[in-house]
Amino acid sequence: MAIERMFALALLVVSAGMVHAAVVTDPCAPKINFFPTADEIGEPQIVNNKTCDGDMVCNFPTVWAEANQTQYMDKLNTSIENGLLKVAFKQYGGEKPRLYFAPVTQFLEAGSDVTECAKSLLPEPSSTRKLQQAYIVTNPGKWSYNIAYDGGSPISGIKIAGKSGQLDPAKLNVDGDHCANVTVTVQGMEVAPAVAGFPSKFSSSQKVCWYRISTQAKAKFDFDMCTSKYFTVNVSNIFPLVQNLTQNGESVKVDGKQQLLFRPVIHLFGRKNRTLAGEVIKDIEYDSMNNPINFINKYLVLPTNLTSTDTLSIQLDEDQLDEGYYKLSAKVALVSQFPSLIDLEGENPIVQVSCLGPVRMCDDITIHTAITIAANGPMPELGGVDDMLPGWSGTEVWHL
Repeated sequence: MAIERMFALALLVVSAGMVHAAVVTDPCAPKINFFPTADEIGEPQIVNNKTCDGDMVCNFPTVWAEANQTQYMDKLNTSIENGLLKVAFKQYGGEKPRLYFAPVTQFLEAGSDVTECAKSLLPEPSSTRKLQQAYIVTNPGKWSYNIAYDGGSPISGIKIAGKSGQLDPAKLNVDGDHCANVTVTVQGMEVAPAVAGFPSKFSSSQKVCWYRISTQAKAKFDFDMCTSKYFTVNVSNIFPLVQNLTQNGESVKVDGKQQLLFRPVIHLFGRKNRTLAGEVIKDIEYDSMNNPINFINKYLVLPTNLTSTDTLSIQLDEDQLDEGYYKLSAKVALVSQFPSLIDLEGENPIVQVSCLGPVRMCDDITIHTAITIAANGPMPELGGVDDMLPGWSGTEVWHL
């Protein structure tokens, strides 16, 4: 596999020229509010062992808070009216995620003015009198909802206090990549004056997508120099893979480039710690990571089309490393330009590796996994010629 090698020297500024088709607004269709307060839900909720009441928004985790969901709207040149952005979150012990919603429609209250809707249904041309008069709800309608999970058949939802609904917490608490199509319907309403051919019901739908991970990021590392005669690491079983950012289930692109919710990056690092004769090399003799003949310090930015069955072979040596025993570590990290949409954490040594080769040997290999999110400043999109990660200036970045 070809490897493009580069040195990161400057922070990449990512433009936000996203072209996003606005959702066509039907003045008659109900809207869906995914940030209802406890009062709008209809009754207090116990969420994450705490009481959510009054004007508190009860969604959990905070990746579904309104502030988190709207933080990147300007950057992406879109709005929350176009739907929720995809999120990623972890397991929360015995607590299950919660995502509530409430219908927003004037057809549920008698006396509401629905003139805009009524006028949109009038035939053309219509009399001046019909266009100027107000249309009022005389008999309020009733609302219902259904949810289709992962492309399955719609399931009728149970309303909370008659005012709101929620995604099934058990469905939200399953590992993997998921989407749910939420459809809200209002029907049975009557308006005055009467409008010929007035529909018996109105509906609208939004798609909610999420990725849940209850385990740590991981990969299998095999260090080898027998096969190719070069010091090589073979990386396989990488998890999780790249996750694309979506809104309302649709791809989010900026300047034609697919935006990523997160992507894995592998950090390989270590140093020579013994000579071939067994002499121990003290840390103080090598107090920096700047000597290429004694140190390995590489970030491997993995391709976006990587699959779970792929094995990446990365040559670490290039005839630069001095002979001896090396203490090496490897980390699988997840990086994101959208940290407020992600709630993942952890670091565990979980992978057993092998090291083959009679000349340049591996010693005390430690494999860790870590999930690191860029919390300070913008995270550039990885993959371009001049990309770097914040704080990694001057380190070697390889794009596979």
